[in-house]
Amino acid sequence: MEKTSIEITAEEIYTNIVKYAHPDDVGTVTTSLSLHEGTCDDPGYVRIVFTDECIPYDPLSREAPDITLSAEERTCEGLGIHMIRNMVDRVHYEYVNGHNVLTMENKTL
Repeated sequence: MEKTSIEITAEEIYTNIVKYAHPDDVGTVTTSLSLHEGTCDDPGYVRIVFTDECIPYDPLSREAPDITLSAEERTCEGLGIHMIRNMVDRVHYEYVNGHNVLTMENKTL
């Protein structure tokens, strides 16, 4: 079964939170998924919200990597968020009450 863009990006976000948010400690990541029905004129969408309690970090503030460079000339840093920006319809970050909150949405078919 082929993964959808929302599955690929959700896996990327979750993996990065687990890997970088609490590198020397145990932390909590909460993920919620909701499906919003659409109409004939406005398609529905899937929303996934990731919440963690680590230090504030806005991955959307990262500068886009230079993907015109060869693989030997560039690092892998920033490629995940670049992929997310290009694969989901909407992505938003905010820091609320001591929590990082990253929300992404994709239109349903």
